[in-house]
Amino acid sequence: MNKKTTLTFAVAAALGLVAPASNATLGYFSHGYGAIQSSMGGAGVALAQDAMIGAINPAGMVLTGDNGVVGVTAFSPIREYTVTGTNGSFPPFVGGPVQSDNEIFLIPNFAYNKMLDKNSSIGVTVFGNGGMNSEYADADTAFGAGTFGGGGAGDPNAGIDYKQLFINTTYARKLNDKVAVGITGIINHSRFKADGLAAFGGFSVAPTKLSNTGVDSTWGFGGKIGILAEVNSQFSLGASYQTKISNKFDSKYAGLYPKAGEFDIPATATVGMAFKPDNKSAVTFDIQQIWYSDVDAVGNTSSVLTTGCMAGVAANCLGGSAGAGFGWSDMTAFKIGYQRQVSGGWTWRAGFATGSQPIDPSEVTLNILAPGVVENHFTFGFGKDLNNGKQINVAVMYAPSNSVSGPSMLNPAETIELKMKQYSLSVDFKF
Repeated sequence: MNKKTTLTFAVAAALGLVAPASNATLGYFSHGYGAIQSSMGGAGVALAQDAMIGAINPAGMVLTGDNGVVGVTAFSPIREYTVTGTNGSFPPFVGGPVQSDNEIFLIPNFAYNKMLDKNSSIGVTVFGNGGMNSEYADADTAFGAGTFGGGGAGDPNAGIDYKQLFINTTYARKLNDKVAVGITGIINHSRFKADGLAAFGGFSVAPTKLSNTGVDSTWGFGGKIGILAEVNSQFSLGASYQTKISNKFDSKYAGLYPKAGEFDIPATATVGMAFKPDNKSAVTFDIQQIWYSDVDAVGNTSSVLTTGCMAGVAANCLGGSAGAGFGWSDMTAFKIGYQRQVSGGWTWRAGFATGSQPIDPSEVTLNILAPGVVENHFTFGFGKDLNNGKQINVAVMYAPSNSVSGPSMLNPAETIELKMKQYSLSVDFKF
């Protein structure tokens, strides 16, 4: 397969298939993008190895030369919840554990970088985020007509499906032999669907735009800036910042999320370092901050449904100007990775990523739909050099089971436990 054919296939695969993907490791952001990053715990903002660096630090693109990457990740999140205590008059009811369907997702990624001259480049990076793809089948529960009353809405299942596609176009430039900078324009396409939430109709400013209204989509635009500096031959520093991206699902879900359907993508920032003890190995360390609390749909507390909406304050109802969200806190993630080149063109990699828990025990009720409770991620992978600068890279990730428990928002006599674990396998072809 020649380079032109490979590039055409890669673009088609990425644009056609990333949107249906679902991913959730650090909240609903991935710990890393592409097999090299993923195998090193997602750490790599200061180590440019292929064009997928454009997903986390645009400055690194100019340091990778002419290259492209096409890959796919098989991602498996295992999610469940259990309710104990005394049944109330509002679902969920005591029972479980109840496991979500939709446990395997294929997530393609693509990147291509072209040098304009020895000091500048232009490139594109295409990848997906998501992770709130949950579906609880009525047949699998002990709770009657759907987890949240889905049967009464004409759909026996309850859950939400949230997908994000990012198309990043980057210009990067070397300021001198030691420092590179980059700027990225981001085009985002988000899709959303919610089912089985009809029981919350009394808590919504627009009950007909709350649930079971099909797939809605929206476009958003943002930017990312980055810098990568070589302190000396062994030590590099990197940093990047991505702006908040405005999204609004107003045509079909104006009765679900705050401000009549607003569901923005939070801003993120990453700083990191790379240390090369010799010419065959590297250690990377990143710190990433995700400002979930600045996005009303994610950061607003769900308690306003009982403290405000039930008291007649419409602004606190679902879809209201200060409506309920998932109650997520900001997340700080720490990532570390290691790689070593050995004989025969092989490179071995390992890493670890951990993030602060975004879900408070008081917010478990609505987070049955989005139980992003995992914190630790163990990663491993390898690369094999092929002819003419090509390379195959493979990564595996395991996030051990973690849980969060707390009282039901609508019946404190019930205790809800959310639990999740994750697996992934990524394969990339660098050309």
